Amino acid sequence: MTDSKKSTKPPSLDDIPELLLTIEKEKGEKSAAAIKRIYELCDVGHKQNRVPMVCSGKWDVLTPLAACLTQESGDGRQLACLALNNLSIPTENKRVMALGPAAKDVIGGLCNIIAEDKKESYLCYICLMNLSFLQASITTILQHSPVADGAVPVKALENPDSLIRVLEKLLSNSSSTPKSGSGRPAGVRRACDFFKNLTKSKDNAGKSQRLQWACALIKKLAKSEDNAKLLGKTNIPMCVAMIESKKSTKPPPLDDIPELLLTIEKEKGEKSAAAVKRIYELCDVGHKQNRVPMVCSGKWDVLTPLAACLTQESGDRRHLACLALNNLSIPTENKRVMALGPAAKDVIGGLCNVIAEDKQYAYLCCICLMNLSFLDEASITTILQHSPVADGAVPVKALENPDSLIRVLEKLLSNSSSTPKSGSGKTAGVRRACDFFKNLAKSEDNAGKSVRLRWACGLIKNLAKSEDNAGLLGKTDIPMCVVDNLRNANTSPNCWTSNSLEDFSLFVILNLAQWDASKDALIDAGAVEVIKPIMNEGDLQGLKATMACAFLEASWFDFPDGGQSANKSVSELMTNIVEKKGKDGQYAYGVFKLYTSTKAFRDLCLSAKLVATSPMATPSSVALCFQIISDLVLAATDEAEGGSKYVPDAMSAESSNYVPDAMSAESSNYVPDAISAEYSKYVPDAMSAEYSVQSIEAMLPTILAKEQYHRSVQSEEAAAEIVNMLYAYANVSGTSSKAQASARNSAEQIKGVSGNAGQILEIAHDLWTQYRKREGQPSDQFIN
Repeated sequence: MTDSKKSTKPPSLDDIPELLLTIEKEKGEKSAAAIKRIYELCDVGHKQNRVPMVCSGKWDVLTPLAACLTQESGDGRQLACLALNNLSIPTENKRVMALGPAAKDVIGGLCNIIAEDKKESYLCYICLMNLSFLQASITTILQHSPVADGAVPVKALENPDSLIRVLEKLLSNSSSTPKSGSGRPAGVRRACDFFKNLTKSKDNAGKSQRLQWACALIKKLAKSEDNAKLLGKTNIPMCVAMIESKKSTKPPPLDDIPELLLTIEKEKGEKSAAAVKRIYELCDVGHKQNRVPMVCSGKWDVLTPLAACLTQESGDRRHLACLALNNLSIPTENKRVMALGPAAKDVIGGLCNVIAEDKQYAYLCCICLMNLSFLDEASITTILQHSPVADGAVPVKALENPDSLIRVLEKLLSNSSSTPKSGSGKTAGVRRACDFFKNLAKSEDNAGKSVRLRWACGLIKNLAKSEDNAGLLGKTDIPMCVVDNLRNANTSPNCWTSNSLEDFSLFVILNLAQWDASKDALIDAGAVEVIKPIMNEGDLQGLKATMACAFLEASWFDFPDGGQSANKSVSELMTNIVEKKGKDGQYAYGVFKLYTSTKAFRDLCLSAKLVATSPMATPSSVALCFQIISDLVLAATDEAEGGSKYVPDAMSAESSNYVPDAMSAESSNYVPDAISAEYSKYVPDAMSAEYSVQSIEAMLPTILAKEQYHRSVQSEEAAAEIVNMLYAYANVSGTSSKAQASARNSAEQIKGVSGNAGQILEIAHDLWTQYRKREGQPSDQFIN
């Protein structure tokens, strides 16, 4: 077990010499494994290593990686492309890579792959584009003209192996387009034939992607006057113009949709795939305005035919249907139609079908379902509890149906051959889950599995926000799996990026932990011990871990700094939600719901009762609780002249743009332009007020401590107003019996001090009063 953990952890920078020696001396799997570990050192979770790896002068990582590009195709070559891509991003590295001692090898290796037109070539275009952002490198890159060692240099236009001629060959197809200077009209005809054949090619999508990046690179290199003159002496300008003007690349008008849908239904193979592609083009990033009319106008049913493509054989048609549904799922108006409308069963069923059986495109379907799950709790429940049965068959509950989405996700996360069914020995399950992740790391398609696992956890994160869903998830092995994701994490929490597997997994734990029906499953999986160390991180991950530990009833003494940092981070979150703002560099407004933060604060207050003086009872925190309670009272009271612009809580949705990382980019020739982000308007939320009242009750021993007493008319008036507000809240229709009891108990205790008020209560009252003045709320609402 120890060895397997070591083998999956990225090495430290000190291991680089040994890795470079392995790359140089070994071949096959050993060499590829060393290149992979070099890549891991500079991946998105280790950006801080990129400049030292290239600019420190301690190692030469560029020459060995470049050498891998000139060798046989395989994992080693692909990983070397990905590593060079990452290393080419920092500004400091560009000059070294494009103009330094290894520049000839680096540019030569990238050109070698481009010349062979391999599947990795688009990565090489991107890498050269990164380097071309350094103005001084533009001429060097385009005029790269390799010759044998000791040979006389050859000008780029006279060398068929130069980058400019390689790019020309790719764009014009040397077998169809004449050499520069010969008959242009015939060249135009043959170029047209080339692009016509290109659309019919079996790997059209891959070629189209490479062509796209080649044109992007040329556009960048053409900014130099010298380069522009060279490009003008080739067929490249003609080919680029041909690509831009080719009518077949233009999406059809919306009026063509009926004909396209008929083709999808009646035809098979290339014709059907071409029609699906044109549906996709109608709603791609350049045609966002079409998305709502395509789904909500009532003129066409595009959803059912696209969903049908998902249940058929894998291939271009299925892939393009996934992408089209992804784009259509982004607008708010479309979500309800897709998740709850007449085609919902087909759409959700088709997406589930792909997740269950299609490894390549499962992540796209998880993203699409994530988009739909931003709608509201109705869509969340519908999605997770999708349980398909044959037409006419008796409905089967989701947990009893192996084809339901919840069981499909469970299988994806836990690998049913390695993890026991829910209810069997959990200890053995942990051991077998560890074996699963060990095997996963060794799997040939590890990168693809990682992407699927990541987006499956992202989908579960959204679905777990519903209490009903959380109860179902708690009866599966999913809680254990997400805890294991963090237990087996290879990177420090401060390196976890947004939308990473670890980020999603911790969000799942947080969302499941807040519901009684699912938190026991997390406790059984050892979640508290796994996430306790994360609380020490002073960032988003630390905040999530702190709230999760509060929900899971961690001991007060488990919280760092005597609970000071927990109070600060959670009360700050509550304030930010109320003020409709996020926190720079950590979270956007809408990522967290108010009832989640107030419940975490309540649980921290209850935990802090173990100490004589609660660090949670600060004037600002107490005032914030008063504010949340009174806002609900004002929103519910007919006599109120005006409530605040804030009405407690929202069914909010977190914002995150999905840009595929280098490891996942190759799995899709088209990518959805975004994961949708839809913010709902605030609606009154009794739970946030209830948690705030219970927080006040838990903090009263500190708020009303005798050593703080002082007698004054002002303190007597403050206490009386607070007491009246608490009684008013207790009388609000719909307030739970528990909340009523807490409010009345708190009011009685505050009234019992008989004009003696501590500084905490008095200052909190003053802050609450200032807030109400700012918001224009009636100042006499709670005065007899």
